[in-house]
Amino acid sequence: MKKLILIICIFWCKILALAQNIDANNPVFVLPIEYQIDTVSAEFGIKFKTEDEKKNFKNLRNFLSEKEGLLRRLRSASDYLHRDNPSLLNSYLGITDNLRALIESDSVRSKSRNDSILVDISRVTNGFRLDWYPFDEFKQLNKRVVYLSIAQIKQKIDDINMFSDDVKNNIKKAGIVDANIRVVEQDIDDCRKQIDTTLAPEYKQQEFRTTISLYFTALIALVLLMFFFVINYNAEKELSKHLLSDNGLQFVTLFVLIIAVVLFGILNILQSSELAAILAGISGYILGRGNAQRST
Repeated sequence: MKKLILIICIFWCKILALAQNIDANNPVFVLPIEYQIDTVSAEFGIKFKTEDEKKNFKNLRNFLSEKEGLLRRLRSASDYLHRDNPSLLNSYLGITDNLRALIESDSVRSKSRNDSILVDISRVTNGFRLDWYPFDEFKQLNKRVVYLSIAQIKQKIDDINMFSDDVKNNIKKAGIVDANIRVVEQDIDDCRKQIDTTLAPEYKQQEFRTTISLYFTALIALVLLMFFFVINYNAEKELSKHLLSDNGLQFVTLFVLIIAVVLFGILNILQSSELAAILAGISGYILGRGNAQRST
């Protein structure tokens, strides 16, 4: 029983390894089947019909991520499929024509299936690469002229025809994949435009926040500069002494604090209730000190 389980596990591991190797060598296998058999329709307009759906940033980002991943797979599959092109197909069809002409010639027609004839591979293939199927076996032997039986030649013709059919299928499939690449690119472009449209108010608000922050920073800097300028200009006068007293420093501090609080409110760092409570506290503090000084 243990040996049987072990054999099953080894067999299953080999199947998984083989599947991973196929996927790695042929990216077409990882494509959804609908993208291989026909041109699909754009999906963005179908999935995002209403304004609420178009403003759902999370769904837009998920859709964009999904389509970008699909586009990478489609391009990889397209590169793989375009290795089989009409030029390659014509080369193989030319080889089959040469092989048929060879076995149908007057000197060969009368021979039996098991009779061998001398075949100049370079001439049959029209100088085609010998390291490619179906004559790659002779490259290792470093032979360009070999003896082949009539049966072997006919088998190679059948093999080339099957291979040519695969090439034709790949050429057709490459056209479908290329068309679907354009469809997916359009979906991605539409989605990115919608994301930009959705985020446009946020961009404008962020720009406003940046601008108002700079203005308020400049205002605070101006207040402080004017404060120290007045003190320095009136260094020998009574005014500078008042400004450097507790009352003068409290005035400047409160002024800067109020500017900062208002800025925090504009930037939504502080909510309306928090902003009202802080301003009310500052106002109460100022009025309370004024009444206390008058009473004394």
